[in-house]
Amino acid sequence: MNSNLHIERFLFPCLEINDAAYPDVTTKKWSGLEQAIFLASKDKEYIVHPYVARTEENEIYFQIHVSRIPDFDHSVRFIIRKNYRLTEEQESLFFSFCHDSRVIIDKDLYRSFERSVLRFFPEIQFNHYKDPRHGLLHLYYALHVSGPRELLYKAGLHKFATRLDEIDSYNYVGRSPSEIFDGIPMKLLRALHCSWGFRILSDCETRNHLANFCKAHARSVNDWDLTREQVQYILACERKEVEFQHRCLRYIFGLDPIFFNEYMDYLRHRPQVNTYYKCPLSANGIDMLLYMEVASDIWYAISHRIELDQKLQNVYINNKCLETELDGMFVKVPHTVEEFLTEGRSLKSCIGTYARLVAEQKTLIVFVHKKIEPKKAYLALELHRGKIVQAKGKVNRDLSCEEVQWLQSYCKKKSIKLALPELDQGAWLNQELDDHLRDEIERILFEIGL
Repeated sequence: MNSNLHIERFLFPCLEINDAAYPDVTTKKWSGLEQAIFLASKDKEYIVHPYVARTEENEIYFQIHVSRIPDFDHSVRFIIRKNYRLTEEQESLFFSFCHDSRVIIDKDLYRSFERSVLRFFPEIQFNHYKDPRHGLLHLYYALHVSGPRELLYKAGLHKFATRLDEIDSYNYVGRSPSEIFDGIPMKLLRALHCSWGFRILSDCETRNHLANFCKAHARSVNDWDLTREQVQYILACERKEVEFQHRCLRYIFGLDPIFFNEYMDYLRHRPQVNTYYKCPLSANGIDMLLYMEVASDIWYAISHRIELDQKLQNVYINNKCLETELDGMFVKVPHTVEEFLTEGRSLKSCIGTYARLVAEQKTLIVFVHKKIEPKKAYLALELHRGKIVQAKGKVNRDLSCEEVQWLQSYCKKKSIKLALPELDQGAWLNQELDDHLRDEIERILFEIGL
């Protein structure tokens, strides 16, 4: 029997079940299927038949029969009932069967068994397992006082509970999953709830590093949906492994290292920033730097909203002369942070980051909406020293020919200069001619079969 199980039995004594007190359930009739099962599973030596039954007191219990293939008449029976445990010898045998790759489970019986567990014992947080043997372990350890395994199963951390015997040292008397793993908070445990996460948790020194990190940055991280590489990066920072930290970041982002504190700021602000601008946790190097910069600028606008709104109001007073209605469009000068953030979200661009620049009078942004859809973002124009230096639509698209013509009319009306060569009328005409010529060539080639 596993040494951890010996310790848990000693620390958490529980009534042992009397196997003889339970009659056999009606077993499944195989009707000649033994040979088919045997041929389909030559590498298997045992088959498990799980059954659901009731006591005379109308309490649900489970019978697990493990039969040797192909001699189905000889089987071992295990009784699983709430608040009771198997004898030490039976528990050791049951544990070995549930970790034996030569064991298969009757799928039809297991489906019915699984539905009954979910129906009658919702408190144990039973899961649908790819390997049903792990489901049997979950049921057994969660139905009686079994210490850390019971807590982990009921917390939904079934992958950790199933493999807990692989860890040499953990807190046997911890009253929560966090205490079992040396103070690592539940959010991070859920993020690490996978095969690579378990390997990280299996090392005591690594757990201590993560626990120290969580204490130091308890208020910094609100979203623990981290990748393996990001966790390795955090550990490298905690261990002061600068060389590994740089190598890890190059692997994550594909370029030079990003400072740890900046990345942690990004994680801290990301949930609030995501309201206006979707920021992923990882991407290629150049994009990641851009996401971090955008998130930082948007967070500044959110956190300094009152101060910026006052400055933007002054900017609006000095530039409201730019507002007008022209040919089904109207131009609006924003004067609050919320307008920048909302417009940026609608345009799916980084226009929300311009609130600070406009407030500090380093540039000027105006929004263009259609008169028939006044609340829908359409175009954004950037002006600098009386010239339009940028004009973009949704997702930073360039302007169409009609939009360029409208923009030229607007500039003429407001005596504004265009400082963008790509908005020159001749360039647009040449582009239209090129497109028309290409379409005509494709049509001729199609007609002659090329």
